[in-house]
Formats: sequence, C-alpha cells, structure tokens
Amino acid sequence: MPKPEGRPPINDPYADQRKPEAPEQPDMDLDEAYDVEMPFGKYAGHTLGEIVDKEREGLSYIWWLKNEAQIRSDKLDRAINCVYHHHSDECDDAQGAR
Repeated sequence: MPKPEGRPPINDPYADQRKPEAPEQPDMDLDEAYDVEMPFGKYAGHTLGEIVDKEREGLSYIWWLKNEAQIRSDKLDRAINCVYHHHSDECDDAQGAR
C-alpha cells in the first residue's frame, strides 16, 4: 500500500541499531570467507564453508547471521556478507522453508 503524499516518515527508534545492507560486491574472497571460523553459537569452531555444506540448516543459519545476529567482529561480518552474497537465493529459500 503506497504511503500517502505529504505524510512525514515514521521515526524508526531502532534505525541506528540495524546493520547496514551488505555491499553489492563483497570485499573478501569467497575462499577466504569459507575459511573463517565461527567463534560462538551452534556452530562454534566450524568454518563458514562447513556451515554452508550443511545445506538447508546451514544456509538458514547464514541467513540468520546476516539478517538477525549482532556481529561484532569486522572480519566475521565481512565473511558472512561474502558467503551470503554468493548464496543469497539459497539462504532466503532455506529460511523461508523453516
């Protein structure tokens, strides 16, 4: 539904907490991103490549990392963006099937 003309935008109190969109082209090589190890969570100690190899469950986790998790490591965030960029359709499909 289109927004009525002349109406001011809604103030989003969480705008400063949202992660910026991933860059169009990742700034990390995919092989390098696959080698980055998860330091926390369900897949702690596994590389992003190993997580992707878990098919639907792993792709759903990559989607979650990209869209919901608060990643504090710049290297891990860049790696997640790279992997997500490469597998975005598969990740979106996996998340939708949950």
